[in-house]
Amino acid sequence: LFSLGRNSFGHGQSFAAHVMEFATGRHVLQWIGLAALILIGSWRQIAQSIYLPMYGRPYASHVLNVLSFLGLMTVVGLAYWSMDHARLRHFLMAAVPWTVIGIVALKVIAAAFVLRASRRIGFLRNNEILLIAIAWIVLSAAILAILLSLRWTRTAPLKTLIAGAIALVPVTRLALAPLAHNANRHR
Repeated sequence: LFSLGRNSFGHGQSFAAHVMEFATGRHVLQWIGLAALILIGSWRQIAQSIYLPMYGRPYASHVLNVLSFLGLMTVVGLAYWSMDHARLRHFLMAAVPWTVIGIVALKVIAAAFVLRASRRIGFLRNNEILLIAIAWIVLSAAILAILLSLRWTRTAPLKTLIAGAIALVPVTRLALAPLAHNANRHR
């Protein structure tokens, strides 16, 4: 659609008319899905850092930033190292789905502990925890539907896409906000 060569617009033809001429319904749905993933990603970034300022301890933010940086550098280092070592590359590619599933398992366990602590303190009741779980499932299913509609995810294993959709919903961090605020208020 966007190229450095001559364009295929007719004289007086608008960009929208050109797109409508060549775009199919599947293309439109893929672009809508990609836009939705970008919105979900930005919402996730906002929710990811909501509880740290409420905690009121600056060292917590610094420690989390250092740990995130070290994790990112480990991934980048392994990717760079695997460029020269085929066996490592094959091992890492085989380990990606299981790593994502492990991250999701840890996320579900953390969410269970955080929601249980919120219920014990009195912030949440059982029916509210049930609503949170239903919302998590519905949002994860919607993200999975978007991921399945995109062309570049067709080669990914379904279990990886399901785990990735679950991991994109920041339930644990949102549930941590009231607990962090409570911890800051009572120190």
